[in-house]
Amino acid sequence: MEKLECIVKAMDDKLASHIVAIDMRGASPLFDTFVLCTASNARLMQAISQNVEDALAENGFTINAKEGLRDSKWILIDCGDIVCHIFESE
Repeated sequence: MEKLECIVKAMDDKLASHIVAIDMRGASPLFDTFVLCTASNARLMQAISQNVEDALAENGFTINAKEGLRDSKWILIDCGDIVCHIFESE
């Protein structure tokens, strides 16, 4: 499974809303794709984030960094060429 497909499926499996992948190759030298989604509450944001991390690990992909505290309304997962953003829908 490709990394992008893995991330989108992991988000969808945990009922993320408004999942969008944006091709950033022409705009950024640091990454190729932004994947954005929303969650209805902080607990769901954490579940989506954990599911993305688990799915990437199961498929042999690494995570460079993760930002966003437990009470944050935004989580960022840096997967190298793909950066994931999980926002609280509020």
